[in-house]
Amino acid sequence: MKIILIALLFSVGTTFTIDFSTMPEKSVYVRVNDADDLIALPAEKCLFTAGNGVSGYNSKLRIKGAETVTKFKKGTNLSFYVRKWSRAGFSFSCVKMNVDEDKKVAESHEGISSDKNITVESIPFVAREVDKAKGIFTVVLNKAPEVGVWCMSFYNEQGGKFPMGGGYGNQAFCFEIVE
Repeated sequence: MKIILIALLFSVGTTFTIDFSTMPEKSVYVRVNDADDLIALPAEKCLFTAGNGVSGYNSKLRIKGAETVTKFKKGTNLSFYVRKWSRAGFSFSCVKMNVDEDKKVAESHEGISSDKNITVESIPFVAREVDKAKGIFTVVLNKAPEVGVWCMSFYNEQGGKFPMGGGYGNQAFCFEIVE
């Protein structure tokens, strides 16, 4: 009897309910270390370009500004909640950004010569729909992000090969992992 009661106490303590009515469309929230609240990742304007060129297929995602507002310590347990803006399929990615003095950039190039290819570092994830009526998914990354700046974005359905896009009306959602 004592074992059952302890098990019930632990299962009650892990219940987590989210009021999805407070999540606006086109938003990404993060839950940190299984806390009972969510943190909104700020939407940042981005420019996405893609297309075939003389040397191959090129695509690039650029965000003005090198600074990232939302930062987490390395090893922090993160799970994401995403509210879509349409009923279209769930095409989403988490990619590492290169940062220079005035922008964040992720770039890919598939050329005629494979030794000139540039690939984007991304993290696979598991997504599960948690509220069909509102189009809300929980996204759990398959591995912890390494130190650096990461961007959550939706695929460009027309772009095809590049694992991100200027989805959400040219918005991306960045966070940084620090030591």
